Amino acid sequence: MDLLQAIMSAQGGGAVRQLSSQFGLGETDTVSALQSLLPAIAGGLQRNARQEGGMESLLGALLGGNHQRYMDEPGSVDAEETRLDGNGILGHLFGSKDV
Repeated sequence: MDLLQAIMSAQGGGAVRQLSSQFGLGETDTVSALQSLLPAIAGGLQRNARQEGGMESLLGALLGGNHQRYMDEPGSVDAEETRLDGNGILGHLFGSKDV
């Protein structure tokens, strides 16, 4: 199963429905947006893999944060803690959450 399929099937599609609701998008548009983001995520992973200690740092952040709960509980996407965790992961992945 690829990353997009994992997101789409989380909680029987609840993750996509929650994102759609949060951003005021239809589910088709949300899936399209997720598809558009995947190449950037892959690029961030490649950048981390090329940097000494980059992949270890990213994996440490991913494994140490109990992030699976966001897939298990899609309603938690709106929580401030979720945004802070997400911004931290974006920082690891892209060098900055603002990228």
